Amino acid sequence: MHEFRIDGPITGGTPAALAAFLKTARGAAVQITINSPGGDAIAGSAAYAQLRGYRGAVTVTVEGVAASAASLIAMAGRPIQMHDGAFLMLHEACGGAEGQAATLRDRADLIDRVSAVYRRAYAERSGKSEAEIASIMEEETWFTAQEAVAENFADVILQPLRVAASIDLTIFDFRNTPSALRAAIQRKPSMTEQTTLQEPQAATIQEISAIARRANLGIDWVEAQAKAGATREAATDAGLDAFAAAYAAQVRPSTVRVLQDEGDTARDAESEYVAARILGRSPVGPAAGLRGHTIADIMAHRLEQRGQRLGRGMAAEQIFARLTTSDLPNLLTNGASRAMAELYPTVRTRLVELAQVRDLPDFRPTTLIRLAQHKPLDLVNEGGEVTAAFPLENGEQIKLATFANVFPVSREALVNDDLGGLAEWMSASAQGAAARERLLAAGLLTAGSGLGPTLSDGLPWFDAARGNIGTNAVLSATALAMAVASMRSLKDGKGNTVFALEPFAIVVSPEREYLARQLVAELTATTTRAEVQPYNLTVIVEPALTGNRWWLAPRPVTRRCITMGYLDGRQMPTVETFTTPEILGATLRIHFDVAAAVQDPIGWVTNAGG
Repeated sequence: MHEFRIDGPITGGTPAALAAFLKTARGAAVQITINSPGGDAIAGSAAYAQLRGYRGAVTVTVEGVAASAASLIAMAGRPIQMHDGAFLMLHEACGGAEGQAATLRDRADLIDRVSAVYRRAYAERSGKSEAEIASIMEEETWFTAQEAVAENFADVILQPLRVAASIDLTIFDFRNTPSALRAAIQRKPSMTEQTTLQEPQAATIQEISAIARRANLGIDWVEAQAKAGATREAATDAGLDAFAAAYAAQVRPSTVRVLQDEGDTARDAESEYVAARILGRSPVGPAAGLRGHTIADIMAHRLEQRGQRLGRGMAAEQIFARLTTSDLPNLLTNGASRAMAELYPTVRTRLVELAQVRDLPDFRPTTLIRLAQHKPLDLVNEGGEVTAAFPLENGEQIKLATFANVFPVSREALVNDDLGGLAEWMSASAQGAAARERLLAAGLLTAGSGLGPTLSDGLPWFDAARGNIGTNAVLSATALAMAVASMRSLKDGKGNTVFALEPFAIVVSPEREYLARQLVAELTATTTRAEVQPYNLTVIVEPALTGNRWWLAPRPVTRRCITMGYLDGRQMPTVETFTTPEILGATLRIHFDVAAAVQDPIGWVTNAGG
């Protein structure tokens, strides 16, 4: 099984490393091992989305600590394993900012939206209501392995493994760190433990991939190093040797520097600084040292790293004239991409939570295969033949489409270090891409006057013959009870009941938001902790929907009727920057390759709403 380790803080580079790892895994089962105090909340959200959208099996193991953003990533596991003595911590998102009142308000709003993303993920995994999760997060709640399993945040408890002491929790201002964990961190390891910790460990696939990228080596080299069980030091030496052999005739001091960690750290800090400028927040990590610098200052430093001598006080115009054709595009692309990774998860439609995510390799139509029947397993006598009990039938087709926009950054804006227009465009583009994604998803619900698109069997998604249309009624406790009964009685084309369907979300238009939330609040208020609560309902309000019609959707882990497809699994817009001789300055382009389709009609129930 392919393993990806998250040791230490979650940073802006974590999602990129995880994406490279998942691409290498190619749909095979993966093991995500976590021992982390958390870190970048947005990066944690992006990593969680990548794992939830991965088509292969994902097993998560918490070795010591999965706190803050790391606990969200852990929620993507099916199953989630925790070593006895490990801890899981949930709390609200936090962050800082500087600037005028409007900037601070925008930052506070962003943090609220990030916390909402976390609440929904925790609620989906545990089956608790978002109100319960909000209370847990507000209190900064720490769970032992036993408590996490009892509260449905984990599935399996493994044998104790003493690794938590390797985590530095002092870099985060946690207020409720358990005394047992604090003592474990402060206790010095014995000589036996020290010897064990000092034994060389095989490099993780992401460490080998990082070395390969720096040395311009291919996937075959990565797989060979991983198969050989190379340590990080051995892989680094092998990468340097391979790089030297391939480029011996072209080696220059500036070329070798790309293999040095200092150069990578500088590039990462530059990207973080540009992203912070675009988002109007404070830069974090090494990028904090760039506060107050202009784009020209950053480019001047890059030129000096290459050995160019710049006169004191050289004008920005002269600095830009010395850049290569890729310097400025790379800086803007990396910074804008990081900003997009923070912005986009906060504006996406919640309908995506209910969908199956597919990685589509190209723009050709792809057939979504589904089960033709759902009969129980057959009894097989000793020596008897095992027959195919789950035949497949041709399903619907999904085909990617591209949606794009461009924004010119003028030469004057770059010289004047004015990124205000770019910041506005990035915010608008993120919302525009999210609007397109929501229109595609919501369009499946509104097609056919609310009955959905006509599927390959000749019937619309919602049809009386499928049993997924309720008697026309205003949303109420009685109408909801009938919809729940209908969902649990749904049958496949062969007449077999589709078991395990569990009501999860009421989907409504803004006109019916108050009514839906009031109903769910009343149902929740009548249930105490001591009573049996078979499920908790959440309300999804989709602005792209109109009218009185409402839908009841099953818990995603039991059924996903909608499929969202993304080119190479990239669930957010791609940002590119390019320059041309005809244009002074640079042009940023955003494009989003996305599609939506109904994969299986069995699961959802709809009602015209009276």
